[in-house]
Amino acid sequence: MMAVAVQLEPSFRAGRPELLFEGPYNGNGYDVARDGKRFLMVKNDAPGAPQTDKLNIVVNWIEELRARVPAK
Repeated sequence: MMAVAVQLEPSFRAGRPELLFEGPYNGNGYDVARDGKRFLMVKNDAPGAPQTDKLNIVVNWIEELRARVPAK
């Protein structure tokens, strides 16, 4: 993953690309957090490991947790 500083005023100017981090990540399997400070990325496992095309998403997980775990 690379980053480039940009200047918008008085005219557009792009800086030199800098490496943020590297690793076995899926090239387009990422998103940026709302605060712009973190990434959520799909990381590939060890070389030769089978690829997965399944992602489980739990919506309203707090309610799901409360339903499964009795309150103390």
